[in-house]
Amino acid sequence: MNAVIETTQGRLEIELYKDDAPKTVANFLRLASKGFFDGLEFFRLIQEFVVHTGCPKNDGTGNAGYLIKCEINDKEFQSGTLAMAHCGRDTGSSQFFICLSDRNVEQLVGNHTIFGQVKEGLDNLNQLKVGDKITSVKIF
Repeated sequence: MNAVIETTQGRLEIELYKDDAPKTVANFLRLASKGFFDGLEFFRLIQEFVVHTGCPKNDGTGNAGYLIKCEINDKEFQSGTLAMAHCGRDTGSSQFFICLSDRNVEQLVGNHTIFGQVKEGLDNLNQLKVGDKITSVKIF
């Protein structure tokens, strides 16, 4: 299963890992189908580490109104990896980050659910900056 995240910097084609993180992927699909992500900002950027989005308040303090459990798996963090953001174990909801590098990811391993990988559009990913937006998410 794949998704396309259209951003103000271009398209990111994502392979979703429904077998490795079924509940997390189902949550992402449910939110995307409702247009939840449309118009949300990339509100946080740490150069050569991650870009962060999915917060309805665009500041890292919001969620979808509920929490989901972590589904830690053996996928590897690398450039283009999508993972669920949270403020502690089993507190994920709508926020997610995308890795910009495979460096400095040790702190993420075993702590965050990997649920997808950018397959096309890494050049667009690397152009993202704070304030850029998700314009739409399409599933196919």
